[in-house]
Amino acid sequence: MGGYPVPSGASQIIGLECMGYIINDLKEDLVDEKYKKGQLVMALLSGGGYGTFATVNKSHVMPVISKFVTEPTLAAAIPEVWLTAYKLLKICGNVKQGDRVLIHAAASGVGTSLIQLCKKFGAISIASASQDEKLQVCKE
Repeated sequence: MGGYPVPSGASQIIGLECMGYIINDLKEDLVDEKYKKGQLVMALLSGGGYGTFATVNKSHVMPVISKFVTEPTLAAAIPEVWLTAYKLLKICGNVKQGDRVLIHAAASGVGTSLIQLCKKFGAISIASASQDEKLQVCKE
């Protein structure tokens, strides 16, 4: 419907995250030990994530951990959610051990990521959700 304008220079194809295999040889100045042709990666990008192919800035690419290799499409859902949750907690909130964090819509993707990150950082998460079933997801 055109309600979300595409950033200048970005693909007209929707999708802000993707998963796939590196298919082209990397430019010499981009080669390092972390990324190789044929490697499964996930990425955050400005558009085009739903395309068959995507060109991605190397700084936005992350290796897919072996846990997801059997179901690689799950990796496509990680970048936006987890980077949002991390930014909220650590960059915006400067969360430290013992802090209390109120998480609204806690059964959502970002919400469940926030709960897990709070646990990792030693913070206490306080969850809110619209239904008891969703709160059960948060507890699990």
